Amino acid sequence: MGFAAGDFCAASSQFDAGVDSYGTPTKSLLGSLFHYYALAEYLVGTSATNLDTGIDGAGLETAITNWQWATRYSVGPESVMTTDDQLVTNVAWLYAACMRANHTADAANALKLLGTTPATSTVLGASDYLTLTQMYTGKLTVAEVTKQMEAAEVSDPETFCTLAYAVGNHHFCAGDRLAAVSLW
Repeated sequence: MGFAAGDFCAASSQFDAGVDSYGTPTKSLLGSLFHYYALAEYLVGTSATNLDTGIDGAGLETAITNWQWATRYSVGPESVMTTDDQLVTNVAWLYAACMRANHTADAANALKLLGTTPATSTVLGASDYLTLTQMYTGKLTVAEVTKQMEAAEVSDPETFCTLAYAVGNHHFCAGDRLAAVSLW
């Protein structure tokens, strides 16, 4: 990840308030940079080679830090977003990473960033992540999300994969590695 981290730092320094040449708010792009860098660190830190021995602490901690930065550009004075898609997506991943690192207080704080769960009218493209944040807050049960996941297996492979990974992560964090691996 060394070269990627350097590229990330160089790219992130190019963004400030304003818009790019396509009219996209640069704060939105900066949030996306943090999100994808966090995702890469998370996936490296939670790879199959780490299932028996735990997780790569450094990679997972870097992922958590970057999702915290990504959420900063999704909510509050730094946000330029007109929907809650980026916030919901970042909070869902931040929660999952915190739970995986056994940072339960940080996971709970991540969910607080949502306030009340956003209305679906403000979540246009992240409905699967909205479902996951509702599972994490207890508004939906794991069984309800599993049912949605199973219904999507043939009709919507992207939804199936998103929900399957998150339900698997839930089982993994609860100590049921066999159930987790069967979904992954």
